Amino acid sequence: MQCFFSEKDFETVKIYIDVDNVITKTNEYFFENCKVRFARKNMVYSETRPNAYHLTEWFVRNGYATELEAIAMKEILFNDVNYWESIPLLYGARQTIEDLNKEAEIVLATDLITIRSDAPMIGRKRWFQRNFPFLNLNQLYYISRKSDLIGDYLIEDVSEQIEGFAGKRILFDYPYNRDFEDCIRLYADYWPHVREIFKMGPL
Repeated sequence: MQCFFSEKDFETVKIYIDVDNVITKTNEYFFENCKVRFARKNMVYSETRPNAYHLTEWFVRNGYATELEAIAMKEILFNDVNYWESIPLLYGARQTIEDLNKEAEIVLATDLITIRSDAPMIGRKRWFQRNFPFLNLNQLYYISRKSDLIGDYLIEDVSEQIEGFAGKRILFDYPYNRDFEDCIRLYADYWPHVREIFKMGPL
């Protein structure tokens, strides 16, 4: 694993971290909610789905729902504050972010402002306060264009969000972003690899 953090004073480093599919199991949780809440028990979740991070499109392409059904499922879930509040974390995310926050400036950056509902922002605030009590609310940004952020690192899963970012770009590996090469790419257990990049010990 290539390491880029060594000599620079850690306290001067600013790290932006995306939330969905980087800190949280967003796609998996959305899928499982659709299975249970909308009786789609024949669906099988797979990380090898085609190059698309919008699961509603994936449902339609694979014959699990019509376009109208997929849109309706998304609308119901996206308007549920409790849904947003309860999205589970990826293994190691919380502890790694807590450790990084002791030494660097950490900001969680989430793209929810394009959704026409207050539920995601309310739910995400509650999710943030419950899972990251060691962070302040000013360390949670709502932003749709993360490439406009100014800092040292941006950790993301959507390649379009990191293309214009001037700092070092870290991309969690998913089928939908494998065409993008100009980044540090993380495989397998993700957050243990983040610890390696910043020369932190194992979980």
